[in-house]
This record gives sequence, structure tokens and C-alpha cells, in this order.
Amino acid sequence: MPRFGLCFRTCLMAVLTSVAVAACATTQTTRTPLPPVPAIYERTTTVAFQRVPGLDCCSLEFPAAGWTTTPGQDLALVTLQHNQGQAHVTLEETELGVSLDPTEITTVFSNIEMDIIRERHPEASEFDSTIITDTTIPIVVTHYRQTDAGAREKVRQYSFPRGKKLYRLICTAAESTFLRYEQIFAHIAASFQAETET
Repeated sequence: MPRFGLCFRTCLMAVLTSVAVAACATTQTTRTPLPPVPAIYERTTTVAFQRVPGLDCCSLEFPAAGWTTTPGQDLALVTLQHNQGQAHVTLEETELGVSLDPTEITTVFSNIEMDIIRERHPEASEFDSTIITDTTIPIVVTHYRQTDAGAREKVRQYSFPRGKKLYRLICTAAESTFLRYEQIFAHIAASFQAETET
């Protein structure tokens, strides 16, 4: 009798183990794939683009239809805006004072950029930063959220150190519609080229 009980218990454990393994295998093979992460720096052919006129320092593209350009003031060189005001992009230029080597564009640099944003926009929150390194000169990309006229906005800032100058491309849209403009923002950023690079 004890031998039968031992045999039964052993067989039961073997069956349960095989069921568990089968269940795990089934779970793995039927898992829904995650949606692709939208590119943050990439040209696209799904929208027609044209070159921003009047920029002497650099070249930049914006959508050929549905967007307008406005000359900038102070640090801003130009502002690109969706005709319905749902998104806008501002290109800024500032002096670094020194020329940065590509190896110096690290998390220290990205942290400084976040500190500058916090000084300019004390209400900004939910900061996240990444460095694009598969380019000749690394690009710092900073995401954050802010409130404008009571509405929540998501912002993506591209920082392009070029010689003794720093160009910031600031892309803004309502939090609820940001995803709709991500592809456009990514293309505008990928189209940026300083005059010294041409």
C-alpha cells in the first residue's frame, strides 16, 4: 500500500510537471508581440517635406502641407507650426563658448540640458533623456511634460552640439496628440544639418 501511494504520488507529480511545462510553452508561443517603438530620429517618406527658407546657419525640413514657418526671436531662429495649432517646433541657437568633442556628449551633458530646462520651465516634470550615438556627433534627446494654459503638453527636445554652438530643436504637442506627430518630429530632427557639416 505505501508503495502504491509512492508510485501514485510520483506519477501525479510527473503529470503536473508536464502540464505546467506545456502551459508555459503555450503561453510563450501565443504571446502578443509588443508594438514597435516609434523612431525618435528617422526620415520618413509618408509625408512630403520641404526646406525651411531663410536659415543661414543650417538646413531643416518641415511638412510641405499644413504647416507654416515664423521667424524666431531672441534664441529662436524659426518656429514651425501646424496650421491648426496642434503642434509646433522651435529651433534655437546658443553659444557654448567651447567646442565639445563628441566623447564629451555624455550623461553629464544631458543632465545639464535637463537642468537648463528646469530653470526655464519650473513646472516641467517627468524628465527622461537618451543619447543617440549612431551619428557622427551624438545627439541628446530629452522628453518632459509641461502645462500650457491649463493643458498638458509633451515635449521632445533634440540637442545638437556643433562646434561652439548648440542647436536645440524643441518639439511640442498636446499630450493626447503627441503620438500623431512623432513621425514628423523624428523627420524634422533627422533633416537638421549645420552649415559647418555641409
